[in-house]
Amino acid sequence: MYLDQDKPEPAIAVLKDLLLINPDTEEARYASLELADTYFKLAKLGDGKGEWSGRCIEILDDFQKKYPDDPEILWVKRHRMLINSVIVKRLQDCADYYHRIGRDDVAKDYLVEILRDYSETPEAVNAERMLAEIS
Repeated sequence: MYLDQDKPEPAIAVLKDLLLINPDTEEARYASLELADTYFKLAKLGDGKGEWSGRCIEILDDFQKKYPDDPEILWVKRHRMLINSVIVKRLQDCADYYHRIGRDDVAKDYLVEILRDYSETPEAVNAERMLAEIS
């Protein structure tokens, strides 16, 4: 109901409660997927320091460990890749900003993080290109 009304914060609270109270139920399995998707959507809207994306990754990774043969595992893996792309976009935006204001030392830190932690994403190519340009 909260998700349908575009109220993610109370929805998150309910889903987390369900996971705590009934951790090994079909409802908890479904709640994990909904929680990960809610965090993913929040991260796409803007993630500041990466709080939403970090929580999304945690839920997705936990789901994959708990339910390795689940029919939804392909969805989980796809969303894991998508959230990595969201993170890379945020880091790239930070690098672009610092490059524009002449702080290439800080921009390099963001670009190196992308290449170190998210080299498997398609967006990492842009980070590599930018790092080569400013080095």
